[in-house]
Amino acid sequence: MILREPEILSVNDHIWLLNDNNEATGYVIAGTRYAAVIDTMIGLVDVRAITEELTDLPLTLINTHGHIDHIGGNWGFEKAFMNLADQAVAEKSLSHPQVEEAIELEKEMARQARKELRDQKKADRKQKVDEKKAKLSADFAAFKAKFAKE
Repeated sequence: MILREPEILSVNDHIWLLNDNNEATGYVIAGTRYAAVIDTMIGLVDVRAITEELTDLPLTLINTHGHIDHIGGNWGFEKAFMNLADQAVAEKSLSHPQVEEAIELEKEMARQARKELRDQKKADRKQKVDEKKAKLSADFAAFKAKFAKE
């Protein structure tokens, strides 16, 4: 199973609609100090990673209700807020063995993707440092050659 990339529609400069294959939607609303994530769709999208690309603000997850197409991606967050009246519906939505297995697989895939991204960023930074060192070394060699002639 591959995590899907949602279509991201900018409503304005601080509100985004996440459209997961026209099967479910979620929103990201960036305030001045926090960003609200409203619903995490069916769980085939790493909503946290997508949201962190949109904003650097601390995130608060809010679920409108407990159906799987609204809470499926909650696995990427430590905490979610939802009306307690929907707790039984949410627990039932998440208690199927196939859903539990899929969520664990998605978590592992997201962890691996984040690790690969961190590794790539680290390699990119090292390459930039190496390029700067090489340029400085060449500049210094040219500088020395210029003064050696004089």
